[in-house]
Amino acid sequence: MTPDSTLTRTIHFPYSGITMFNQPKITFVLSIFQDMASEHAAHLKVSGFDLLEKGYKWVIARYHIRFHSTIKWMDRLTCHTWRTPHKNLYEVREFNVEDHQGDQIVSGSGVWIMVNNDTSRPVRLSRFMTDEMIKTQENKTFDFPDIEEPVAYDFNTTVVPGHQDIDLNQHVNNTVYIGWAIDSIPSNHLKDLSPDSMSVIFHNQAFHGQNISIMTHVSERKQHVVTCHQIVEQTGEKRLAMIEILWNKSE
Repeated sequence: MTPDSTLTRTIHFPYSGITMFNQPKITFVLSIFQDMASEHAAHLKVSGFDLLEKGYKWVIARYHIRFHSTIKWMDRLTCHTWRTPHKNLYEVREFNVEDHQGDQIVSGSGVWIMVNNDTSRPVRLSRFMTDEMIKTQENKTFDFPDIEEPVAYDFNTTVVPGHQDIDLNQHVNNTVYIGWAIDSIPSNHLKDLSPDSMSVIFHNQAFHGQNISIMTHVSERKQHVVTCHQIVEQTGEKRLAMIEILWNKSE
């Protein structure tokens, strides 16, 4: 597999990917993206396992996901991912999901950064990537939306990460933060909503046993309901992530 190749996989959307309101779980979609990114990286000899042996790891800095149409149980989906490195520092990864007719269902981008395991300091991609891998589509625009912090929050919940929340890098997996954010929304708000888009900015890592606060603000923006979530580590009040989700209202 070449550095500029696209990895494609076909799945049938499973029962485990559906919420109690018969909507696709955003966390499940992100898990598909994460697994495909990991497989693609493995073909290029820079997977999480490859880096771990050398004392390094991948961390995710940003996500932006768009839901163009809803996903139902047993839908046949074709998923694509490809990489577009930026400035020898950011591994920008694109995703696209199509239905059996070839219509776009989900699209998204994510930013991965390679860091030292001991110091968490970023390192250049060229440390473990060839010149060919670094130059692949180097001129792509690096453009992710910002998230404006609300003046006040409507809900505040607390969680403590357990063993199932921790991944190979010994920190909370990126999909867990999104699950925390969505679970902080009361059911009476969530039951009539379907996801339209989501932006995520990861600031710091969370670890097993910490006390984590999820602060949630609900508002409206044109035709969408907007939930904005700030996730912080309580002891040091360290910001871990900002998440903004735009939701469509049921008709």
